Amino acid sequence: MRATKLTAVSRAAGYLTQVIEGGPNPGRLADEVALVTGSTAGLGRVIAARLAAEGAAVVVTGRDAERGEAVADEVGGTFSAADLGDEGAAADLVDAAARRFGRLTILVNNAVAPVASAPVEAVA
Repeated sequence: MRATKLTAVSRAAGYLTQVIEGGPNPGRLADEVALVTGSTAGLGRVIAARLAAEGAAVVVTGRDAERGEAVADEVGGTFSAADLGDEGAAADLVDAAARRFGRLTILVNNAVAPVASAPVEAVA
């Protein structure tokens, strides 16, 4: 099991290095299925677009269906609405991706939960 984790970390580090150093390489992720949480806007949207440009099948997720469908259309992916604050939502997303594509090979946990607006000492 440890060797598998190290291999996954090594693959991820190598991929990130390639992304930072150059532009998209179509086909590099042709056999991958990516689930990107919080991908209806911002950084998640950019990550979803890059993964799609590299050839991955991309599942866009978020709470806003209109934005999610637009991003999915833009990147050639699919959209699954989800509020990860709901218990069981994450498992449902993984199950849906696995049913649709037969597997899930990349997970980008980019979703953010609302944070209380208070001094750090009050919420820590």
